[in-house]
Amino acid sequence: MLASLLTENGLAARVADRFNVIIEASFDHDEVHATILLPARYRTLGEVKSRFNILIRWFKVMRGDLKWSIQRTLSALPHALRTELDGGKYEPPVRASW
Repeated sequence: MLASLLTENGLAARVADRFNVIIEASFDHDEVHATILLPARYRTLGEVKSRFNILIRWFKVMRGDLKWSIQRTLSALPHALRTELDGGKYEPPVRASW
């Protein structure tokens, strides 16, 4: 299913690059907001994979189910990831069409 969402030339590379940026920024955020009581998450392979899987899951929902544009999807993914990392439940905003 994921391959069908990445049919445009160069789109897979663009998405992979953006995923890397989003994951890196999420680790930076964790480190900046870490306290002595709540240490930052370490950049382990398992943690990177966990964050990547969250992004893949939401990418499939946004592009496949909601039929969002690639730009809208890539713009919303950091918020979806941060919400889930903070223990919340992300709800994609739904625009009403007139």
